[in-house]
Amino acid sequence: MALIEIDNVTRTFPNSPRPAVDGVSLSVAAGTFVTLVGPSGCGKTTLLKMVNRLYEPTSGSICVDGQDTATVSPTTLRRHIGYVIQQTGLFPHLRIEDNIAAVPRLLKWDKARIDARVDEMLALVNLPTAYRKRYPRQLSGGEQQRVGVARALAADPPIILMDEPFGAIDAINRTRLQDELLQIQTRLHKTILFVTHDVEEAFKLGDRIVVMREGQIAQEGGPLELVTRPADAFVGSLIGAGDMLRRLSLLPVTTATLASLPGDGSSAGLPAIAPTADLRNALGLLLESGAPALLVQDSAGAHLGRLDFAAIRHALLL
Repeated sequence: MALIEIDNVTRTFPNSPRPAVDGVSLSVAAGTFVTLVGPSGCGKTTLLKMVNRLYEPTSGSICVDGQDTATVSPTTLRRHIGYVIQQTGLFPHLRIEDNIAAVPRLLKWDKARIDARVDEMLALVNLPTAYRKRYPRQLSGGEQQRVGVARALAADPPIILMDEPFGAIDAINRTRLQDELLQIQTRLHKTILFVTHDVEEAFKLGDRIVVMREGQIAQEGGPLELVTRPADAFVGSLIGAGDMLRRLSLLPVTTATLASLPGDGSSAGLPAIAPTADLRNALGLLLESGAPALLVQDSAGAHLGRLDFAAIRHALLL
């Protein structure tokens, strides 16, 4: 069952030559990480903001957990949906602990529960508890963004909306934050709608990717599906469907046909790689090591076979 059901939604702004969102329908299953990607002005942020009623649809409907959001007060709706934006949206006059505690207090949690939750959220986003008493201005941009994620998760909402949350962060911290968000999602299994203009970010984070163009969905699907079967030239160009390295990064080692291990012991010195690793990492390890092949080895130490350049090339061309 879809946790978020967007049905033929349109949003028109006054004096605009065309709808910002034009007849969009989208189902988002519970626990799914969906990235919305497309050029500036394609409607991805407008679509996101209609889910928590920051914008109201001109027509169509949006249901959350089977209930039409139009029948729920915006305030009640937003207290059960986490929201993270690029500028963090932290209250500058409040300490970090009070920023994180904002929604739990509105929900009338008791003090002991809130205090425990603040510590839990700081640990979740890898910030020390000593930061509780600091103000946002005393933190770096990356640290502030971590607090923004912690605040969005504090009341344990089933849905998190994220509007280019890492767009203003430097490349090193951006990569770190992406990795941490994936780790958090692995633990919590939230339903996440994530807007980004960065295709690499969309592919790294999304279970499903929604490509938007001029207020409509140009294509929606899994990363490998979009790369191997783009709907049209626009989608192919935007996501770099011809990028062989991107395709390799979406293919697990088990996609390739592994050669049997010879009985002469010649595989003993080969570099090992996990079957869950992607073929891009495998190619990099082959080039770096200079070895003729890799030994595919599972977490229990069992040897599954050999992977060489020819097998990677064959998998890429399938």
